[in-house]
Amino acid sequence: MSKSKSNLIYDVNEHVIEIYDQIETETHDIEFILDYIKDKNIERILEPFCGNGRLLISLAEEGYQVVGMDLSFNMLDSLKKKIKDKEKRIKDNIKLIQADILEYKWPENFDLLILGCNCLFELATPEQQVKIIQKAYNSLKEDGLLFIDNDNMEGKLDESWCEIGREKEIFPNGICQHGIEFKGTYKTTFVNREKRIWKAKRKVEINYPDGKKDIKSLNQQKHPVSVSEVEKW
Repeated sequence: MSKSKSNLIYDVNEHVIEIYDQIETETHDIEFILDYIKDKNIERILEPFCGNGRLLISLAEEGYQVVGMDLSFNMLDSLKKKIKDKEKRIKDNIKLIQADILEYKWPENFDLLILGCNCLFELATPEQQVKIIQKAYNSLKEDGLLFIDNDNMEGKLDESWCEIGREKEIFPNGICQHGIEFKGTYKTTFVNREKRIWKAKRKVEINYPDGKKDIKSLNQQKHPVSVSEVEKW
């Protein structure tokens, strides 16, 4: 989906981030990146779609200067809370920018740029994805490195994506530490198997401990990328 203010799932409620943290607990990508760059001349790192800092904080702790960008206010607010009590040397290694990743002019002169955590799925079309790759290229030094970590889909849109009209569970689902229950669902509304375009209507039901209920809905589009597309870009 395009990360616009009208359909940013992470900002439907500030406590959604707690559910996100319950799910996103893996560290293999962090370990891989740190091991890969340890003997390279890396100082400055840019991470668009940085979320609430799962990658970024670990890099800053290792002494790298990291700039994180994200549109979500709630994600960046959570990140700021995480680093509030960190050592000064770690906080000094972190700069945060809240911006529309597609439209904002990215800072430049980086040794490494990270497009991690399936962030290409946050973009609705191949054209938007190509635009992001071009922005990444422009932000890197001549000998800079681009790291892309994304699930791939080859050939036509997978059949599991093509059942139109049936309601299914999707993030966010669970109960946060404040006792707020989230029930996320979606219904596929359109598919183009040849071009791997998928559209759906998402709904988040929010149930509060005092009995209050809130429902948020949004439209969403995704284009799962293939390995050949990424290599071509």
